[in-house]
Amino acid sequence: MLASIDKKKRSLGVIIAISSAPRCRVQETIEICTSAGLRVKTIPSLYDLIIGRANVSNVRDIQIEDLLGREPVKAVIEGAGSYLRKKVVLVTGAAGSIGPELVMQWRSMPLN
Repeated sequence: MLASIDKKKRSLGVIIAISSAPRCRVQETIEICTSAGLRVKTIPSLYDLIIGRANVSNVRDIQIEDLLGREPVKAVIEGAGSYLRKKVVLVTGAAGSIGPELVMQWRSMPLN
């Protein structure tokens, strides 16, 4: 359906309103929309709306955290550069998204 968006209708964007949708489906939808030049936004979950934590006017841009399916983890990396200096580190599972990100962050760390 999204692939057949008629540009004559002057669609500016898409709002994802199903917070329970599988993350892979949301990511696929975002890719289709951005490749079509559409902005992608989301609204709060039904639960947040019911308990009053948010309202429908809280439409916002999609953030990377929306694709995680969980709360983001804040890593404490101070001092890790000196700990890893002159060490060999094996990162397993580096073909996914977390392994390469860790390696990229480690490589950019100062080696104090």
